[in-house]
Amino acid sequence: MSFYHNQSGRRIGFLKTYFTTDELSILKQVYVEDLLLYDTLLQDLNDLNSYLKFYPGIGNIFNKVALDPQILEFIAKKLALMDKSEIPIILMNPHYDDENSPIDVACRQNQLKSLKILLELITNYQNDHGFNYLIDNNLVYFIEKGLELSEYFESTLSIFQLKREQLTQEQQDSKDCIQSLNELSITKNVKKNDKIIQFNQQKKQSESQTSIEYYLINLPKTLQKLDLIKALSISQKLEYFDNLTIQTIIKFKWKQYT
Repeated sequence: MSFYHNQSGRRIGFLKTYFTTDELSILKQVYVEDLLLYDTLLQDLNDLNSYLKFYPGIGNIFNKVALDPQILEFIAKKLALMDKSEIPIILMNPHYDDENSPIDVACRQNQLKSLKILLELITNYQNDHGFNYLIDNNLVYFIEKGLELSEYFESTLSIFQLKREQLTQEQQDSKDCIQSLNELSITKNVKKNDKIIQFNQQKKQSESQTSIEYYLINLPKTLQKLDLIKALSISQKLEYFDNLTIQTIIKFKWKQYT
């Protein structure tokens, strides 16, 4: 089962959905708290094939071991040896539109070591804005805990460039223009909306033109949280402010509320 972008037709990931009853039974029996099965699990994980399959209502191995950083690190090392094109979607919700992804589970239990590994995995193997729903609802928590987010903010998860022929490509005014898109309920409709950003289009006689780049901050849930700016204001990690995503959010909030 593959997933594609509506506009570009580019594949963003796939799921392996065919499994046997034996494979399902094995995954159901995974309990990292059982020390007797721990070593056996590590040995079995040398072959990740069945553990990376999608099992409805369960997810995959990551949904089962989200609270065990040792096993997560072991799996991450195995994934690093694989061809990326052969790796299916590894982080997901077991049910549609719930909040029980491995990242959600680790956040609820304050398992920061697991979260560090999971953040590395999503930026390495699911670096597409379509997967940012896994991060969006928890970003303020990550900032409060001081997690390393440099690679995340440098990825295309939280921000991505809009490219559309109908959008103005040059403008005489070189200043930034930040436009709220609260009227859009889902991200995929952004490229169909002609009000993405509004510049003054008055024609003036001038040879000076500035190229325009359009970006979408892909954090709808984070931007609704009142404690986002508070978390940033007390953070000791200055690197949080060295990226376009956070800089744009701060500029927007400043203009909106001052």
